[in-house]
Amino acid sequence: PAPLEAPAEPAPRPPAPALAAAAPPPLAADEAPDPAQLERYGRSLSSLLARQQNYPRIAALRGWEGEVQLRVTIARKGNIVATQIVRSSGFEVLDQNAVQLVTAAGPLPRPPEHLQNREIQVIVPVHYKLEKST
Repeated sequence: PAPLEAPAEPAPRPPAPALAAAAPPPLAADEAPDPAQLERYGRSLSSLLARQQNYPRIAALRGWEGEVQLRVTIARKGNIVATQIVRSSGFEVLDQNAVQLVTAAGPLPRPPEHLQNREIQVIVPVHYKLEKST
């Protein structure tokens, strides 16, 4: 590996994290959740995770950016059952940071009331994008 050199320019500042949650796979018609309730739940998860996200220093120094998509399985009371990488950012440090972010965040807010009789799965994209200094 090549030795690390001092950057010619100051390292770009990490931006405010951007996260969004997508709805889980569709359920049978008699179990279909209210999309508005599920969307509100996804937004609450995104907001919670965004407040806790830190850009990995090595990734910021090297200019690494990407999106990690995680499948998060959530129990009735908001406990995280499992976190799985669905799509990699292409950088292991970003992928592992996203998994740690979700794991450290638990327990999450309770799912909407009509979904509390079973575990649900939510796809959570975790975005890593640097602000470019001018």
